[in-house]
Amino acid sequence: MRRFIKLSYVVLLVFAFGLNGQPPEKKAEKEPAIGKVQPNKPEPKKEASAPVTDHKEMKEYFPLSYYDFRLKVKNVSFERRYAPDGKGEILDVHVQMEGDYSDKDGKPLDYKIFVLALNESDGNSPLGRTMVSYPSWRKGIPSSSSVIPHKSTNQIHFSRLVGDPDKIKDITPEEVSGKKVQDLKKDLVEKNQLKGEEIRLEEPTLWEYVLYLSKNSDKALDFKLYGEKGPQSEAERVSTNYPKAKIDEESKKDILNSVPEHTYTIYYSKYKTSVFTHHYTMYRPDSDYYFFNKVVVLIFDPSRDKDNKNENNYNRLVHRSVHTVGKMRVR
Repeated sequence: MRRFIKLSYVVLLVFAFGLNGQPPEKKAEKEPAIGKVQPNKPEPKKEASAPVTDHKEMKEYFPLSYYDFRLKVKNVSFERRYAPDGKGEILDVHVQMEGDYSDKDGKPLDYKIFVLALNESDGNSPLGRTMVSYPSWRKGIPSSSSVIPHKSTNQIHFSRLVGDPDKIKDITPEEVSGKKVQDLKKDLVEKNQLKGEEIRLEEPTLWEYVLYLSKNSDKALDFKLYGEKGPQSEAERVSTNYPKAKIDEESKKDILNSVPEHTYTIYYSKYKTSVFTHHYTMYRPDSDYYFFNKVVVLIFDPSRDKDNKNENNYNRLVHRSVHTVGKMRVR
């Protein structure tokens, strides 16, 4: 038995150190040649970074405004009043501007403006907890805007945009967010509804609106900024889209259906321009006391880089501001 154990031990040593009595050398791993890729470790493919040309692809892009020394926004004020038709209320936004500009020919400067009034809150619908609000530590209900990673989940429940009345009629949520993102929002809302959540498809988020409007400045409202030579006639002093003929006719029947059509009034003077925008919102059966709580003002200079071939993708923004309106009393 002892002889068998000794023989087994010798056989193990022979296999361990080899027949020549030296431990077997480890084969050195061949280093891959420069420029060649190892078969077991494939190199990740690097996709060519194509230039961003569509606002739907620019998820992390937020437009910045250029400094324009000729334009100064002195004040932005707000006023809440009852609508003449008795069906809702109106938020008047007053944007007061001054110009540091004097032209020998007396030609005014051309600008464009968007004013967006909106009601925004977090993912929790304000209609769900009217008496007691949600605690600050509780996460909100997943909103339809959460399909975009690293972005705010705040929702816009209703909004009113003032720009060129003829051009902003065609703006749809699919155009603002993009069809792919809008379809994802619809799927998320349907899944939450099947779980029993009281949630609905809301409007595009604030950053989506700002991005879209900044890329489509041609749909903004035109206004002028006069220098030393101010407006020369009474017609040049005031610009408005007040439907006087319609309202006078409707006043005889005591039915004012054309009140929402009046969206802006602009007053011109020497070195100063005052833009009044009127944002109408109807009373809602379940939330007649909810009103606009934020206002966004975007001003563009259409003369920037007129020779650019791709006009829609050029940034002409010269002023951007977001104002929190808060709770306002009706005056």
